[in-house]
Amino acid sequence: MTSRRVLVHPDRVAAIVGKMRDEFAEFRAQYIAQVARLHRQIEQLRAEYRQELAEARNAVTEARNAVLRARQEAQAEVDKLHRQRELLRAFGAERDPSVPLQ
Repeated sequence: MTSRRVLVHPDRVAAIVGKMRDEFAEFRAQYIAQVARLHRQIEQLRAEYRQELAEARNAVTEARNAVLRARQEAQAEVDKLHRQRELLRAFGAERDPSVPLQ
């Protein structure tokens, strides 16, 4: 006849399983809290990224507009100098007396 000796009492097994369930519930709660913290962090970083991206786009737009204004002003100055040069050439040119004025 084989004897079946109880190695661990069923009450002890129930206590161990209950403790494991409690530990699992605690770990699960910690995990859920950590995931929630990470989600909040991600949202905060996304908001900061969007803000910095908007600021960078505004800075690029302002710089582009400043370059366009400077280019237009420079072109206007060049056009003005060309007109002045043409006037000086016209005033400085000698008239051929043999050619009628009209």
